[in-house]
Amino acid sequence: MSFADHEDVMGILENAIGQGIKQVKEDLGGELEALSLRMPEARVPFPRITYERCLEELSRDGINVNFGEDLSPEQLRLLGDRMGGFYFITKWPSSLRPLLHYA
Repeated sequence: MSFADHEDVMGILENAIGQGIKQVKEDLGGELEALSLRMPEARVPFPRITYERCLEELSRDGINVNFGEDLSPEQLRLLGDRMGGFYFITKWPSSLRPLLHYA
């Protein structure tokens, strides 16, 4: 993985999550149904959305987040609903997530 970039890492994560969900459905599908639980779909590739676009999407719902502020779990869930499930946020401000700035 010495020459892997952020796209490679996101691809590995997408595949791992997809395989995990598939395996749970195969192994525990009956139990999930009996409990009225459903596993999320893992459509690959996951949408990629920049941090700035996250702020724009949230502002459409009247949620104002200043650039450089972290996103709350509720805000992340709202974005997840809008994205249709799993998604990646890219280009975080380096003050928040120094290792995710370029991703």
